[in-house]
Amino acid sequence: MDDREKKDVLNKDMQYKPSKVTDYETLAAKYDYLQPNKGSAAKLEIQSELPQKTDSKTAYRKVLIPVAIVTLVFILATAGLAILSSMTGQNQANWLENENKRIAEENQKMETEYAQQLAALKTEIEEMVSVERPTPAAEGWDIVDLTGFPLEFSEPTSVSKADLYTNGLIVVNALNPLPEDYQAFTEPQLLSIGKESGGKIQVKDYNVKVLPEALSALQKMIADAALAGHGDYIIREGWRSNADQTLLFENMRTKLSEKYSGDILFEKTKERVNVPGTSEYQSGLSLEIGLYNKDNADISKAALNESEAGKWLLDNCWKYGFVFRFPIEDYPYPETLDKSNLTGVSIRLRVFRYVGVAAATVMHLKNFVLEEFINYMIETPHIAVYENGVIKYELFRQPLGRVLGQTEDVDKPLSVSEFESSYDNLEGIITSFYH
Repeated sequence: MDDREKKDVLNKDMQYKPSKVTDYETLAAKYDYLQPNKGSAAKLEIQSELPQKTDSKTAYRKVLIPVAIVTLVFILATAGLAILSSMTGQNQANWLENENKRIAEENQKMETEYAQQLAALKTEIEEMVSVERPTPAAEGWDIVDLTGFPLEFSEPTSVSKADLYTNGLIVVNALNPLPEDYQAFTEPQLLSIGKESGGKIQVKDYNVKVLPEALSALQKMIADAALAGHGDYIIREGWRSNADQTLLFENMRTKLSEKYSGDILFEKTKERVNVPGTSEYQSGLSLEIGLYNKDNADISKAALNESEAGKWLLDNCWKYGFVFRFPIEDYPYPETLDKSNLTGVSIRLRVFRYVGVAAATVMHLKNFVLEEFINYMIETPHIAVYENGVIKYELFRQPLGRVLGQTEDVDKPLSVSEFESSYDNLEGIITSFYH
């Protein structure tokens, strides 16, 4: 066989892929046959190119070593975690112990402070109790100043803005216009005097309206006047809207513009008609009361303060919660003191204002107008009214120092069931308690 034939045979055999180890032996024998002169050297050369037989121990060793390494790493990791966990648990225990200690110290501190505050409060109460309240007069009416004394056994009670606006003590004048939202809260509550009284109270027309509190007091007052033999009262004016007040003001300014102009015109107009927002009629708590008898012209023409019916009204209106709103010199009584510097009104008006029985009683006894009464309550925020040594009313002013909220909490003695709280338009709430 020449060299080319041998090469062809070799190339064919190199493409042979044995399926098991013994096939390599066959293939090696062929190489020996093809190259007899090379002997063992050729055999070694070819075997170096062939896959080697694998010893079983070597194979196991190759598998076991990685497994051993992995197992060792796992054991070390587990041991590390156990140690770390042990350390973390110890840290947690230390932290919890420190926290409990800190909390215990803070609680002890708070308990000590509370005990000190309680002791101080107890001392304050004992000192207050040791100071006896002023003793009222045994006979007649007496107003006692209780400023510095708290309401006895009181609890907070919520009152709505609508009630605070309509309960009678909101002051309105040139210096204190009504709140911007006043009409929105009060207008829906207005009642027609003629309609609600069933015609028993004479009115200019059924558009004369007033707030419910004032209407109830008016009905009782007119009924009691009738029992006393007096009648022929007519309510000529009640609530005015801001639009109505604006129209009246502008009409008066137009009328006076024939004589005045500029600032003088404005001031002259104010003397006759209140600037919109500053009129008593806009409160819904004020009424213009006159006399009228369709069958007797003399009664209709009579001045209210000069008639017997009018005098009864002026003398007794406070018992029903009304006051004469604008006293000026010698009016309504001959010796009346002029209060126009306080009210801002210097002309004769037959206006009666509802303020509630408790406040009206104080104003009657002290001869106050509403502005004086509010100032008095600011200076002496806690008073009690006694009759023959027995308490009748208690009044308490709570300063707000801010804009009125939709609801406000007021303090009320537990022993009192009847009360009325009113916003005074000077950032305060005055509550009247009826004992």
